[in-house]
Amino acid sequence: PLPCSAVATSLFVHIYGLDCPIRSSYANFAEADAILQLLFDHGTRWLNEGHSIRILTTYLGQAGLIKTAIELAHERAREGDKTRLYPLMDVPISTVDSAQGTEADIVLASLVRANPRRRTGFVADARRSNVLLSRARLAQITFGHGPTLAGSDWHDYRALLGIYADLGGLLRCGRDRHWHAASVDDILAAPDVARPQILTPDLDAARRRVLHETEGRGGLHTHPL
Repeated sequence: PLPCSAVATSLFVHIYGLDCPIRSSYANFAEADAILQLLFDHGTRWLNEGHSIRILTTYLGQAGLIKTAIELAHERAREGDKTRLYPLMDVPISTVDSAQGTEADIVLASLVRANPRRRTGFVADARRSNVLLSRARLAQITFGHGPTLAGSDWHDYRALLGIYADLGGLLRCGRDRHWHAASVDDILAAPDVARPQILTPDLDAARRRVLHETEGRGGLHTHPL
């Protein structure tokens, strides 16, 4: 079980949107979009205020998608925006397993798996979940699909959502892209939405670049290492 202190300064945001394969790994466009929008809107200011940022995901495919989307945003930005986006190029983006022993002031995390069959793969591993939820010194925002997580073999996810709700940190991202306070019942009853509205330009282009860059290296793998 997770200690309450592990989530006391954290938010869990339920995101509509399903996972998708990237070669033999997985990504989740909706969760990537939420992290990228938060990073583009606030990341440079956080860094200027002296806070460190780290992005964690449970799959290499998602890490590659987010990293490549930041690179594309910088490449295609106007000159003034390039200066603003440039510091975000150095924000560490890694899988959970490679994050052991690391910390950051602000952690943005994506659990990735979201599907009607409620398959979570190794996201149900309690040890990885403990690592993912204990890397932030000041604040952590974790994005995930509540019904899929609650249906996993690691039944503590349902209890974890209850802890977030008790602390006022359980939210859902609405169709209007705003975050709304939610109960556990709200999250568990949320419908599956295959492809909600995506605000980040060039996410499809980022996916194609990831596929192209990994084609000659044997591809990505579902295992996080």
